[in-house]
Amino acid sequence: MEALVAIENGFIDNVYFFYTRIQEPTNKWESEEKEWKTTVVVSQADLKDYTKKYPAVKYKMLPNDEFIEKYQMDPPFPDQPIQYILNFKQNVLKADGTPIAESMIPKVILEDASGTVYDVTNKYLVGNGSKGKVFYVAFDTKYGKFPKLHYIVVNKLVKFERDNGFNALAAAKELPDDIDLSSVIVDNASSTETSAPAAPAAKTSPVPKDDTLPF
Repeated sequence: MEALVAIENGFIDNVYFFYTRIQEPTNKWESEEKEWKTTVVVSQADLKDYTKKYPAVKYKMLPNDEFIEKYQMDPPFPDQPIQYILNFKQNVLKADGTPIAESMIPKVILEDASGTVYDVTNKYLVGNGSKGKVFYVAFDTKYGKFPKLHYIVVNKLVKFERDNGFNALAAAKELPDDIDLSSVIVDNASSTETSAPAAPAAKTSPVPKDDTLPF
């Protein structure tokens, strides 16, 4: 199979990041294959310029009320009645099954107020609502010019912390003797929960794959 040829580089500024998986790749939709990805919200003007340059690219449109319901936060571009959403991805493996070049593995770059940049790919997880630039590399494919995720530059980082229990262990303090815990500790004799019969376990349905997770 003929290798894809990179034809140009580019970026979109003033984007807001959602569901960013760069530190660790994620499974492709209904597949065991892996990819790095980020979802970005862009202005209507930037979307128009981008899709004019890359007409094969798909995008989503969400009215502001639906955006709030889906992402549980205010729209990044409140002056627009609709939020425009693009996905940027990069495969972990090439079409022949070999890893992509190290230079093409996406990175997270943090830019401070002075313009100094730092590679924080393995230090921070990028949470929903982070802001910055998304950089891409465009390839010539049979479908036309198509961009792939290259790296992101974040100048407003909303850190995402995994809730895996270890943070609580690290933050736990020695319990003093004189602290009042009556609001969180219930005596068995006054508890109605302990004597109530257990409810039958609810049947669960498979959870659909969602792109709103903030990591």
